[in-house]
Amino acid sequence: MDVLAWSYADLKSFKPKDVQHDIPLKEDARAFRQKAEALIILRFRAPFRPKFRRCWTQRINFPIHHSTWVANIVP
Repeated sequence: MDVLAWSYADLKSFKPKDVQHDIPLKEDARAFRQKAEALIILRFRAPFRPKFRRCWTQRINFPIHHSTWVANIVP
């Protein structure tokens, strides 16, 4: 399957299944609302603050670890 397109004109026909994202959830999972997390900057502890500030002032990208939970869907 070739899914590379150089422009929108190249996307003349495609299967929606090929371009749609699906989040597999368990059938018996119970939906519940979680508290919003504080900004990740506020969660840095003292040893990491100097490194963060140095990276921030130099505009260096640093890795962000993704959480293990799925956020609530916003309509």
